[in-house]
This record gives sequence, structure tokens and C-alpha cells, in this order.
Amino acid sequence: MKAPAFLYLACLPLLGLAACNSPSAHVVETVSSSAHLLFHEDFTTGGSLDGFTFSDDEAWRYGMDEEAVAGEGGLPRSYMALHQASQFKPPHRSPLSYALVKDLTLTDFELQFEVAQTGRNYAHRDLCFFFGYVDEAHYYYVHLATKPDPNAHNVFLVDGAARRPLCPVPEAGVDWGNPGQWHTVRLIRKGAEGHLQVFFDGDMTHEIADATLPEGRIGFGSFDDTGRIRQLLVWEPGPN
Repeated sequence: MKAPAFLYLACLPLLGLAACNSPSAHVVETVSSSAHLLFHEDFTTGGSLDGFTFSDDEAWRYGMDEEAVAGEGGLPRSYMALHQASQFKPPHRSPLSYALVKDLTLTDFELQFEVAQTGRNYAHRDLCFFFGYVDEAHYYYVHLATKPDPNAHNVFLVDGAARRPLCPVPEAGVDWGNPGQWHTVRLIRKGAEGHLQVFFDGDMTHEIADATLPEGRIGFGSFDDTGRIRQLLVWEPGPN
């Protein structure tokens, strides 16, 4: 499997402080021949869930598409599902549901998720993508939602207090489509400098610089909705 091209990130001016650039329509891509695939989970068996730590074990389960997937030999496609509300009570206002990869702490990385939202259609209909996770009171998450507002569709920092956004309110959210419709989400980060870019189906949605938490665990979940993940890939950049 060939890793997608890494994006070259120019240094943003406020290292160590939150800075948010307006996503650009055109991003220059440069291939890093030294990048290597560090982690890959395609949820082909129920045992795949053993590689994750959950905020609430009962909210997650193994599932499979009812219809065969074209181009894959007619085989059904399996996934990990957040199928019900979590009973987890975080110490500060922050997402209730997450599945974190065990034994993987990252600083510089590119993540790619294939995900589907399965909840009702409303303004805060969301999925969340976690990085820099240190503990339940210190981490980042990307909240991708239908309609932006001060509490939705942003990159958030939980740092011993209620989550706070790192960007101004964007002009538009994302279209999750019908329940179960699959999308590709990518996160690219240089942790020491705090550079982060977020992409939804190939379009950049957010770009920030914040180095409060330079390294941590990664994961997938939701603030209080339901969803599925069927592919998670992690690349680690090599020497420049």
C-alpha cells in the first residue's frame, strides 16, 4: 500500500500559541520517500477492538456492512462502531466517546481515517479525531460538524479545563450525507512546532499552530453522537 504524499508545512508565526489560518484552496504536496507506514488497522476481525482503549467499553462494538463492497471481491466491509451514547463523565466539558490506539504515542504524524456518521441530522452532528492525548484532562481533538459555531467544527484543546477552540468560527461545516456514508479524514501534524492541517474528503478544513501538548495518543470518537471507522492508517515522516 502506497502512503499518500506528505504535505509541506510552512512555519506559522506564533509557535507555542494558538494560531489559525484560513484553509487555502490549493496546497502544495511534496512526496517524502522516507515516510513509512507505522500503524494500520482495517477492523477485519472482532479482535481488532482489543488494540483500543475506550472511554466506555459498552458503547463500542464490531460490525459489518450488509452489502458487499465493489472492487473488493464482493466481500462485506467490517468496521468498529460507536453504536450508543457513552456513560463516561469527563472531568471537564469535552467529548464523551473515544477509542484510543493502545501503546502508540506520536509527535510528528499523518493520520488517515475512513469514517461514517450514523446519527441524526442536526447542527452539531459530528465525529471527533483525537491527538496529543496525555490523559482525560489533557488532549486535542478535531470536531467536524454540520454547522460551525463557537462550540462546533473546530480544533479544540482540553488542558485541565473545559475544551476551548483554537480557531475562529469557520464559515462552513462538512456534509456527512446519509447515515453510514463513508468519508476520508486526514490529520497532518508536526508536534514540536504545533503545526496541524485537517482535511475532509480532500479539502482542507482547518490549519493551526499550537504546541501546548507536543505528543500523545491518537483516536476516534464523537462528542455525543454515533459513527463508524473502517480504516485507520498512521504514517511517520522520516528524516528531511
